[in-house]
Amino acid sequence: MSDFLMSQRELAKWAERLAADDWGRQTWESIALGVGCGALWLLCILVLVGCLVPPIRRRIHSWTGIYLPWNIAIAVLIITNLVGIMGHPAIFSSGVVAYWINTTVPASVLEPLAEALDFLAFAGWFRL
Repeated sequence: MSDFLMSQRELAKWAERLAADDWGRQTWESIALGVGCGALWLLCILVLVGCLVPPIRRRIHSWTGIYLPWNIAIAVLIITNLVGIMGHPAIFSSGVVAYWINTTVPASVLEPLAEALDFLAFAGWFRL
């Protein structure tokens, strides 16, 4: 497993906690934080794509009435990177949501996806 995905130790820890009959506060906090950070990061990625791809920009405008000009893409990229600092680990490497994703999606699909999306977080830029 690469360093983009959940470690075996982390997998074992969450498997044990989720197997318990009574989920503790830490489990519920991990679920809330993972879903919140992951969803916010994916929303930022979708807004970024909407800014850069004209057909998607027009579709968003027709559905919501909100126009996303292409020239705000730099600001949206910076926001996406800041949110991605918490969103990437919440989806791929730590917590309950990452445990569920890592046990459901095959590593052959998940690893390239995690590696590609790592560059939408400032932390991924330092791996260059």
